[in-house]
Amino acid sequence: MSNDELAGQPVADTRIKEVVLDPGRRQWMPKDEAELSLPKEEKQVFKKALRGLNLARVPYVIGGAFSVYHYSGIWRDTRDLDLFVTPEHKERALEVLGNLGYHTWVKHEPWLAKATMEPYFVDIIYGLGNWMAPVDDVWIEKAKAGTFLRVPTLFAPAEEIIWAKAFIAGRERYDGGDINHVIQGTKGDLDWLRLMERFKDQWEVLLFTLVMFRYVYPCHRDYVPNWVMRELGARLERSITEEWTGGKLCRGPLLDGIGTYSPDVERMGYRDARKEIWTKRQMYVISKAA
Repeated sequence: MSNDELAGQPVADTRIKEVVLDPGRRQWMPKDEAELSLPKEEKQVFKKALRGLNLARVPYVIGGAFSVYHYSGIWRDTRDLDLFVTPEHKERALEVLGNLGYHTWVKHEPWLAKATMEPYFVDIIYGLGNWMAPVDDVWIEKAKAGTFLRVPTLFAPAEEIIWAKAFIAGRERYDGGDINHVIQGTKGDLDWLRLMERFKDQWEVLLFTLVMFRYVYPCHRDYVPNWVMRELGARLERSITEEWTGGKLCRGPLLDGIGTYSPDVERMGYRDARKEIWTKRQMYVISKAA
């Protein structure tokens, strides 16, 4: 469903949601009340961005904390709104927001731009933070229609949320809790084939993610289909006896790119898997343009 078709969507329901009013305080209240708990200025900044992009027909989906809220009902106000766009629509999104008075700039070229009205941020995300893949059309095509702050919008697909957050597993930040809440909130009603295809040869990260879900929610282990665990388990079993032929490689930077594995790459002689994947992506783009 395109953004200009969303006007007829109903206002969000009033099921009970969890609200984090500050880092040390949580309480339960209806969804409408949860969204109203945002400061007036923050609501205005976010609504202005959403309405502007809708009017300009820029394809985007809401991700981050507010997408987790959409699927799980667990509220966390982070003072920033994550919007995912394809690289082809990044510049148009920044142009629209710039014309609306936001200060815009590209912070990390492979994946992240920002639009600010201090102290609030709108993150324009056009790739995974570990440089592994761009945001593609599937994020838009498989998005879920809904409303946020009573503005019709699209929320990132649960499968893509899980995929992206599974690679945020560092010392300073670990998004496994968000993944667990998305699976719990959807009761496992996911496109598991697409999710497994997203991970491809990084399937061990998915296996780790699902094992942690089973540990956290033993009463909900049936939310993950048995065939998924059997397939991943079979891959693990085969890998036990397979010889590694990829040389001295560290995939740690794909999980934490801000320093945890820097000694491995800079001093211990390991190759950086993140940089190698980024190089392959660049070479692919060059070959397509030739």
